[in-house]
Amino acid sequence: MNYLWKNKFNILLVGFFLLLFCFRLHNAINFNSYWGYDGGAHLEYIKTVMQDWRLPTMAENYLAWHEPGFYFFNALLGWATQPICQTNFLDCTIKFLQTISAFLSLLFVFLVYKTAQKFSSDKKVWLAAVIGGSLISVMTETTNYLTNELLAAFLTTLLIYYFIIFSQKGWNTKRIILMSVLSGAALLTKLSAVIFVLALLVWFIYKACYERKIKWLGYSLLFLVIAGGIYAPWIFYKQKHFGNGLSINIYEEQINAKGNLSKNFFLHVSGEIFRQPFWMSSKDSFFSVVFADAFSDYYTIANHVDKNNLEVPDSQKVLTESGNLVTVKKFQLSILLLYFSLFFVFIFIAGVLGLFWRWIKSGFRPNINLFFLIFISSSFLALAFNVYKFPFLERGTLKASFILSTWPLLMIVGWAWLSMVLKKIKGNFLWLPLGFMMAVWAGLSFAINWI
Repeated sequence: MNYLWKNKFNILLVGFFLLLFCFRLHNAINFNSYWGYDGGAHLEYIKTVMQDWRLPTMAENYLAWHEPGFYFFNALLGWATQPICQTNFLDCTIKFLQTISAFLSLLFVFLVYKTAQKFSSDKKVWLAAVIGGSLISVMTETTNYLTNELLAAFLTTLLIYYFIIFSQKGWNTKRIILMSVLSGAALLTKLSAVIFVLALLVWFIYKACYERKIKWLGYSLLFLVIAGGIYAPWIFYKQKHFGNGLSINIYEEQINAKGNLSKNFFLHVSGEIFRQPFWMSSKDSFFSVVFADAFSDYYTIANHVDKNNLEVPDSQKVLTESGNLVTVKKFQLSILLLYFSLFFVFIFIAGVLGLFWRWIKSGFRPNINLFFLIFISSSFLALAFNVYKFPFLERGTLKASFILSTWPLLMIVGWAWLSMVLKKIKGNFLWLPLGFMMAVWAGLSFAINWI
């Protein structure tokens, strides 16, 4: 008994990872990847690369402009299964790739755990960040099906982890080269990795100005040349084949449709999601859509479509405004989950303000707090810019998964802030009710995202 008590944290952590493994594997087995965002297009892209060893054209696939890294990675894995799967692409190859995605998700969560260790010394923060970062709905949904966002977020989080280590131990040329190569790989997976690239460049330039040392400008130039050099061939490819090497969404630019966001879209907060928690509810509010998409199944992606359509009695399901069917139970639990998730909004905001305050107290030093501030703020600015430039929410231009790596980081920052506050006010006893609340929240998240 003494052994169990002394090792209670490790037992809890291992137990949670085992539970998460079962959850991810169950969803991989039961989720049809065609149900995901642009699911069929992602699968056809992989299939084209795997079977024809070439990239698709825009005439063949409207995602052809997507960076090729993720698709080549999965095509190589899929090619390895051909002796077993042969021509059974959907039921064998894709299921194998979804299982790999589930394992990648577990590795991602372990990386969140290691990052939390580097940022906070409180084990409770590590565990809370792992639970929150793994069960926030946007993470589960992105893991269920095959999409470039999970791999890109994993690489970005790995970069953040190395940034913390190198900032604590000291930077040198070899470490800059490692960051550059990883950043280039992340960019070739998904362009959203440019958020990290720009955040690091800004941090280097600020550090050069603050310390008045030109070596940091040299580091930033070396970083930009290597990372940019790795990504440059894709820019040339896009320019040659799609006519615009620097576009962030060639498909939308080719459609050239006109659209407008509602007035005060970026300022208005709508409470409609607490009555109707699915798309198209609160579509006039940037913050409400992002909140609902991050913490619940707003776009009804984590859904067993075939079962809901064919097996569930009409009296037990609800037709959402988007035309998708969800069970009455999921509808009710989703509203409850969103109410519980308001707590995270509070600690996220407080955590970011805490970063800002500690940066001021440090004398505006170019430290880890500053980088986190730059990265988190840049993530949400990029999300806002994308939907402002392409105001077509019905085509998925505003999704919390676009900044997938930011949500676990906010969990770490938020819980670390709360830990410091509780220590300061001698309120460690409050961890007990907080733990109960997290258990309820986790249960609700499991329930609505279980396929």
